[in-house]
Amino acid sequence: MGRKAGFSPKAMQKAIEQYSNRADNKNAGVFLKHHMEKYKENMEKIPEEEIAIVPPTLGLKIIDELLTVTNEDIAELFINLLTNASTLSGVRYAHPSFIEVIKNISEDEAKIINEVYHRQQNNVQYTYLAKLDGGVIPLTDKVNNVATLLSLNFEENSTVYMENFIKLGILEDTSVYYDFQIDEFEKLEHILLEKKKLFEERVFEQQKNGKWLNASIILNKGNYILSSYGKSFVDSVTSNKASTD
Repeated sequence: MGRKAGFSPKAMQKAIEQYSNRADNKNAGVFLKHHMEKYKENMEKIPEEEIAIVPPTLGLKIIDELLTVTNEDIAELFINLLTNASTLSGVRYAHPSFIEVIKNISEDEAKIINEVYHRQQNNVQYTYLAKLDGGVIPLTDKVNNVATLLSLNFEENSTVYMENFIKLGILEDTSVYYDFQIDEFEKLEHILLEKKKLFEERVFEQQKNGKWLNASIILNKGNYILSSYGKSFVDSVTSNKASTD
């Protein structure tokens, strides 16, 4: 039987040391050594029988990324992904496409993954104004409550963050919500009350002229939830499956 191609975690660590020492940019070598100390700590907690061969498509690409990553939240995602790729329980979940996902999220978005969807195991609520007239026509962007769940560097980008997660396949937006979330929705709706009043006045003016007779302004609400792909992503980049299974 042929050996499966890849690297053992020990061989990976040795290669990393050589890679760090030969790095053209000395800062890059320092970053990599720092990140790999955390990887080493993770691997020391893994039982010997759980150690697996790291697929090159994951291991080498993650190392390349960790050469330049300075943000700890983003680095943690890469390190956890590499750790899972080094275990029998986690390697089958550690998909190469997850590397591209991490590369395309910001520092705030990494915090949202770590804090909200992993540690809090929470969803983000949203609401928006729409015109109901034979169908639902959105009138505003979705206002969400993610900034109340954790501290963000740029709270004003919260809508962009959620849209980016959807684009990456991590989140889905759903109109399903629960009674215990009503208080949070009321806080979000308060932000849109002035705009709601202006749209209602416009509808009223149109109705006086015999138009939009069945139209009304509504506040739609829902949740940003993890997709099935997103659940696999969060599992692979936030925790060690070998220690949680």
